[in-house]
Amino acid sequence: MPRQKATSPTCLSSSKRHPSNEHAQQQDYSTPSLSSFFKLRQRARAAWQRLISRNNKNNNDSHLEHLLPRGQDMDQALHISEADAHATYTPVFLHADLKGEHIFVDPDTGRLTGVIDWSDACVGDPAVDIHGLAISVGAAAAARIAAEAGYGCDVVARGTVMARCDSLICLDAILHQDDDSPEWLVRVQLQRALERV
Repeated sequence: MPRQKATSPTCLSSSKRHPSNEHAQQQDYSTPSLSSFFKLRQRARAAWQRLISRNNKNNNDSHLEHLLPRGQDMDQALHISEADAHATYTPVFLHADLKGEHIFVDPDTGRLTGVIDWSDACVGDPAVDIHGLAISVGAAAAARIAAEAGYGCDVVARGTVMARCDSLICLDAILHQDDDSPEWLVRVQLQRALERV
């Protein structure tokens, strides 16, 4: 298969992830554009600013403080090198909807035992499934899984940044729009995605 420029979808907060998410846009993971990746990051930064502003208005300084790893700010968390953002990739078969309820793990060994709901499967950037892993098992575990699967740092960087952006946009929609997705779940997903890699 030909290699393509590495990019991400415009918005990953689709109705696939949050069934009640009416502001969502359906995505075509097989042909993402580079400009959509940067637009996603801009939307996430704007969402973060609204979340911080709301937090400050409510005098609730600890409300968001615990989400970021110590010593890291959101600009650092959403940063991706030009090389990683522009890296080419070989399109692969994707699940394209990895999340906690689709992944089965043996509680004794921590080993993956199954993945269900392949209805969104397609061909595209492997970072899309790294995104799903990052919100489900954490960015650090997603990076280890990606490395074991033979993917490089560029795929991990794109996937984790996509996961962070998506979770920020979803949390903002819950708090500032009429999204009735479970806030606690999106906070957990954001915290997992923000893990240091």
